Amino acid sequence: MSDYVFISDRTGQAAQIVDNRASALIAALGYRAEGTERFVSANRRMAAMQFSRSTHLYRAGDQRHTDRDGAVTLLKGHAIRRGRDDAHLLPAEAIAREIRGGGSPTLRERLAGDYGICHFDGDDAAFVSDPLSMVPLFYHEASDGTSIVATRPRLIQALVPHLGFDFRSLAWQAIAFWPLGEDTLVSGIRRVPQGGWLGVKDSRVLVHQRPLSYLNRQDGGEMRAELQRDPEAVLDRVIGEMAASLRAVFDTGARVNLALTGGRDSRAIAALATMTGPLPTTLSAFSNGVPDHPDVAVGRSVADAIGAEFTNNIPKPASFSSGDIFRQRLGAVFRYDGMLPVWDGGGSPGISPAVLLQGHVGEVYRDKWFSTPYDSPEDFARRMFAGNNVDPNDLLRTDAAAELREQLADRARYYVDSGASVAQLGGVFRIEGMQSWESAQFSQGALWASHPVHPLYDPDLIDLSFLAPQEWRNDERIHYEIIKRSAFNLVDLPFAEHGWHQGLELNAGCSAVHVPPVRNTRQLVSASGWQSALFFKSPLQRRFLQIIDECGSSPLWDYFDKEKTRSAITTARADIPSIKMTRLYSLLTSLCYSHGYELPLKFNAAAGTETLEARTVLRAKSGTTALFDGRQKGALVDMSASDTLDGVPVVDVPDLVIDAATGNDAAFARDTDVYDLHLELRQAASENRRLEAELRTARRELDSLRKGDTRTA
Repeated sequence: MSDYVFISDRTGQAAQIVDNRASALIAALGYRAEGTERFVSANRRMAAMQFSRSTHLYRAGDQRHTDRDGAVTLLKGHAIRRGRDDAHLLPAEAIAREIRGGGSPTLRERLAGDYGICHFDGDDAAFVSDPLSMVPLFYHEASDGTSIVATRPRLIQALVPHLGFDFRSLAWQAIAFWPLGEDTLVSGIRRVPQGGWLGVKDSRVLVHQRPLSYLNRQDGGEMRAELQRDPEAVLDRVIGEMAASLRAVFDTGARVNLALTGGRDSRAIAALATMTGPLPTTLSAFSNGVPDHPDVAVGRSVADAIGAEFTNNIPKPASFSSGDIFRQRLGAVFRYDGMLPVWDGGGSPGISPAVLLQGHVGEVYRDKWFSTPYDSPEDFARRMFAGNNVDPNDLLRTDAAAELREQLADRARYYVDSGASVAQLGGVFRIEGMQSWESAQFSQGALWASHPVHPLYDPDLIDLSFLAPQEWRNDERIHYEIIKRSAFNLVDLPFAEHGWHQGLELNAGCSAVHVPPVRNTRQLVSASGWQSALFFKSPLQRRFLQIIDECGSSPLWDYFDKEKTRSAITTARADIPSIKMTRLYSLLTSLCYSHGYELPLKFNAAAGTETLEARTVLRAKSGTTALFDGRQKGALVDMSASDTLDGVPVVDVPDLVIDAATGNDAAFARDTDVYDLHLELRQAASENRRLEAELRTARRELDSLRKGDTRTA
């Protein structure tokens, strides 16, 4: 795993700029790096700094390479070169050879995987991501002609600290989890567009775009004709290549963890794993949640079916105290650059020595916004804002909703102009969000595990899903086609909450649509039940309300109604729907990020460590300072009386962050057990619904008896 920042300066000061801000760059990391390497071109106009740590897929040194001519190649993520019969991982040195053989712009046509690659030689630099920018790249052009490219916006902010926030993009992050297009949450920082690539020459950034590349492949007509002629052959080839890529991961001998839920994405990954040959002994599966939760029950049945070792990770009540949750929320704001990692519930104290197989990419193969088609880009935008999709808590101001709706309509018109049909607008919108959504999840994977891998991510399969008839996406046909190819009977196993789409019976002959799902009739808390703790009258809730009050003049309130937001938090029921709960957390994340409410939690930072990478001095507006070791609670310090703090990065924060870092919070000290309270309230709500249902049934029976007596009389 690695991150890097590149700078081009025509005056030859690139290396000096990086050196002067080295401590700020280190402070920006969400983990402790094993190695920090600086690279400088011969003419000193280009420089880069890479932070890396070894994983089961790559050693730290495998993620960088300098050739005999001084050309530098840096890698974040993992790249797989697929041949006709096999596939293998490529380190940075092999990627450099690929670039010399065919150039950076055509590189992605020869690779699979999630990757962000930098290659420079002093005269030219090129940056390329995987087709969907699962490892996104960000850039900034300064007024003095300096150009910066990085794998995280925060690294650019460390070099250019005066950049402000883009509050319209922060509003989009709050309602949709991602900004539109190539915007970011920070003014002056742009994202390299999906399918495009970036060049830097003479400190000038050259953006090369390929809009909606998955809809505009050169051989698209040929693939569509092949799909019409022999769809099974096309699917066999593409899914077989996906299994080969997964086998390349297994062949490293790495320990591999498969997160199983009750849905289709993780089951499709399990199916792919069975197509790689004998299931490797290094593969194990797990589910998070209480033992009887449908996700856990279904996950266990899938693991049993394929013969994988299974572990049920049961949430521990001690990890759900208000103080701990609040610190984790502030830490998540820091680690994920203001984006919302929905599933980061507990915050692991360190990095697991295993690869983590993630299934989030499965979202790109389904269209689930609406059951009926759109009439136009304007209709798509109108319906997105009319329902619960973007503002389920009804917090947007009327004028702000109109502004954002028109912005979405304009973006939808761009999709159509770039080759999308109106029926495809929902899928295109979802795919565009992957570069933000998965960027947060990729960072999360980097912290939970040594390396995240997305087995369902395959550019050919994504292209195929759009070239196939629209009902394939409506019916989740891609998932079905992957799962049915497993030698194990995974199609007929029940899912959690929702079974196969009914359209599969008509369009694909799937009889398993009649298998009833496992439902959460007891309203058991899920693995993400920590989120509901926000809505109790607890210290956690009071702290978030305090942040809202302290940020009373925030430009975000130009978009959202502050009093409605307060009310949504204080009046929400314990069984609040997930979509409402996550949108509230997303709004709070945007608010915290733009006003400095974040805590520099460093994963893999041992308590009491004396290394610079793990320590940060937090300086409050009141003048109070605290030394935070990156993992545990901090301690108040006197900067003027300690020479040992020289060189330790200093970050300005609100006083509330100092309280969270040091544990100096009497309200949190009085808090007992939010998790048990959550269970009690959920169970009480479930019992109340059961009694209400019985009462309605009894009333119907009584009414029926009364009508019968009337007719008899």
